[in-house]
Amino acid sequence: MNADNILGLYGKFYVSRVDGKDLPFGSKENAKYFVLDYENDPYARKALRAYANACRQEFPDLAADLYQELEAPYVRVKKEKTNE
Repeated sequence: MNADNILGLYGKFYVSRVDGKDLPFGSKENAKYFVLDYENDPYARKALRAYANACRQEFPDLAADLYQELEAPYVRVKKEKTNE
């Protein structure tokens, strides 16, 4: 058993918005984020699909992108070492 199995919900990642809206006085200053690893966690894939289903009426493009991402095979690209 690893720590994730017994700790429950805890701060594991640092996440911030690239547009800065979560900074002090921004429109999303007190935002809370939950990170999903939908490549390695089977529950995350189900959660992402549920989110796409829930938002598809109001945000059809986002939902379509999420569905497409869930169906696309994930290919890890290995960067080769260079001597430069």
